[in-house]
Amino acid sequence: MKQVQCMLMISFLVYILFGILLVVFFEMDWVPDNFLDNGLTDSGCFLVQILMQLITICVIPVALRLFKFKKIHESLISQPERALAKWAGIRIHMLCLPMVLNILFYYLTLSAGFGYMAIILFLCLFFIVPTMGRCVAETTDEER
Repeated sequence: MKQVQCMLMISFLVYILFGILLVVFFEMDWVPDNFLDNGLTDSGCFLVQILMQLITICVIPVALRLFKFKKIHESLISQPERALAKWAGIRIHMLCLPMVLNILFYYLTLSAGFGYMAIILFLCLFFIVPTMGRCVAETTDEER
């Protein structure tokens, strides 16, 4: 269990570090100017923002309730380490990938909506931090 928890924590921290590095690189102007010259028109930016809003709105409740689904909960009880590595990894990716994309789109378009969505997803990460206590609690058959 300790090895799975360590692997999940590394994945979790790598995403957070990557997001922080994106912010630092863009804020310090270490990114070449031609990188920011994207071809997004106003309607293209609007469509990307709508798509990311839908992804963010859908992914947050699913990721936070993922282990409550019957099939997933049963697999966590029957094969704790294997299922925890799989489903907790999926949950981390479900929240972190849109967060990183929202950070990137924020700096490409300077549209505040992307920044707000990235902040909301970042705050949701505090509910899924893969600590040892949480890993043990999620693989035991107790009423939650």
